[in-house]
Amino acid sequence: MALAIVSVALAAASRAVANLTENHGQLRDRSLAQLSAENRLAELRLEGAAVRPGTQRSDCPQGQLVLVCLTRVTALPSGLREVSIDVVRKEKPVPPVLSVTQVLGGGEAAGAGR
Repeated sequence: MALAIVSVALAAASRAVANLTENHGQLRDRSLAQLSAENRLAELRLEGAAVRPGTQRSDCPQGQLVLVCLTRVTALPSGLREVSIDVVRKEKPVPPVLSVTQVLGGGEAAGAGR
């Protein structure tokens, strides 16, 4: 009887450690994806008025994590541009690791990440 209780406790502990490890990996990937998205937004800010509406796909790796930035630029009626960036794993593009949307224009930016 005691052996059964110990085995159930060990199985639960093992599962908890596996969940923690998986969560840590997801957090690391999201943090690295955030860096990629911020880098891409910085590139677009430097381009300034040259940023044209449309969709672009660009590699944006971080260390050994192979990421791709899918950038969509939409012209707004106010003359500003809405930029949406989905950062995906190259080998598994769905679902995105991170999605960021920001409004650019006039040298100022206001944004929201999700």
